[in-house]
Amino acid sequence: GSKINSDAVDGSPCLSPDGRFLFLTSNRGSENVQRFDGKLDIFMIPFSPDKYR
Repeated sequence: GSKINSDAVDGSPCLSPDGRFLFLTSNRGSENVQRFDGKLDIFMIPFSPDKYR
């Protein structure tokens, strides 16, 4: 959906050791996500695998 899919550069997905959170890097907050400037933020998202089946 629109909350997950974007034109931004997303990468480096990683689950927390307990599997409750997904971490990823993204430039979603940049002024121009199409032009990668090397600056990424780290996002922490609550993760529930059953929700996405």
